[in-house]
Amino acid sequence: MAISGWVQKNTAMFFRIHLQSLDPSPSGPLAVIPDGHAEGCGVSPHFEKLNCKECIGANFGLRVKSLSCNWSFAFPTRVLLSFPVQAGWRLLISPEKSCADDSPFIALVSLSAASDFRGRQLVRSTWGGVSRVNNRRVRLVFVLGAVQSPSVQSAIEAEAREFEDIIQHEAPEKYVHLTYKLITAVQWLAASCPQAKFMVKVDTDTVLDIQKMGDYLISKETEKNVAVGVLRREIPVERDLSHPNYQDPWTYPHPTYPPYLAGPCYVLSMDLVEKIAAKFSTLPLLSNEDCFVGLSLQVLGVTPQDSAPQAEINAFWGTTDARLKDLRLLTAVHPIPLDKREHFWKAMTQRSNVNHEV
Repeated sequence: MAISGWVQKNTAMFFRIHLQSLDPSPSGPLAVIPDGHAEGCGVSPHFEKLNCKECIGANFGLRVKSLSCNWSFAFPTRVLLSFPVQAGWRLLISPEKSCADDSPFIALVSLSAASDFRGRQLVRSTWGGVSRVNNRRVRLVFVLGAVQSPSVQSAIEAEAREFEDIIQHEAPEKYVHLTYKLITAVQWLAASCPQAKFMVKVDTDTVLDIQKMGDYLISKETEKNVAVGVLRREIPVERDLSHPNYQDPWTYPHPTYPPYLAGPCYVLSMDLVEKIAAKFSTLPLLSNEDCFVGLSLQVLGVTPQDSAPQAEINAFWGTTDARLKDLRLLTAVHPIPLDKREHFWKAMTQRSNVNHEV
């Protein structure tokens, strides 16, 4: 028997819930945990991967190490919510060109706002237009959300036909859906481009020296479980309801995030991409995509590393021309305003020898 309803929290947020008294598998995206478990089942990521048995009348896949599942089922007086990630959003657009035809060494992934046509074109005309580094193939894809405007959708479809670098999924285009975009990118790479050696995730407002990045990754080509970028540790979880990165404590109760790599630019080896793709559906949804990747790495037992000094990434750069001379020392810099990105890219790469597709 399944009972569905709507529960309103004092934050004015609504969540659909499913109570399964006979079937332990929830039919919806959330699972209800009856009150009564002394340890608060279902709200802490189960990093130790213990084989806890299912408690009678409820399904929850996330438990902490010390939990015992010996308890009696009773109708809940309150609920504890577990938010497994919705993986597998249907693709509306995907590239037809196969990675198997010319296996890339680097797969560049950029999570782009659907309406940011100028931003994507600037990427293509700068670092994203580099086709090879040291004779190693580079491939670029943008991940977009679904839009309601027919005219914007028509323009996206025309762009996709022209450039063959657009992935669009059916999750609505929203800032809070960046994690869904990351999930789609990782799943697409694991399924359609496993020949790549590395995924380099780069924001559109980041300027990348792809030559330096390529040289750095060639030195790590034989390594496994590579996760490098700007390492962030002990970052407090955002609890301000007005903040775009607000994280519901019912979803993630811990005061700080696991170690993670700052979102503007980070690297994952393809063997790790495939492992992460297989883990998504077991994890709580975090509002920050980079923190979500950090959680995935923690569950897998992989420690992210700082890419510096071999590949220096500045994720919190200023924009004064007086500092342009410093760009030549960097591999990536963020955030750069739209009207300065080409200028910065030229300043960074004037000594690089790359094959650029115009």
